[in-house]
Amino acid sequence: NVAVIELKLKGSQADAQEDFESLVAMMDVLAYPIGIFVNIASGHTHAGALPETAKGRITCFAVLLETDGVKVLREP
Repeated sequence: NVAVIELKLKGSQADAQEDFESLVAMMDVLAYPIGIFVNIASGHTHAGALPETAKGRITCFAVLLETDGVKVLREP
């Protein structure tokens, strides 16, 4: 196992902060080197809310449907 993934539908910054803490805990307990957070139907990755213990370990995505197609944002 390499990565743990958290999917959130239209997640707020508060939702993301809780999910980041959960991802870090799962990564630590299960020895996953990579965490992925995907905020669906949103233009906000909330990467700015990553705790210090998650920086460099979790990559954040936001995915939304626009009139001209799917837009994917990635941070950091």
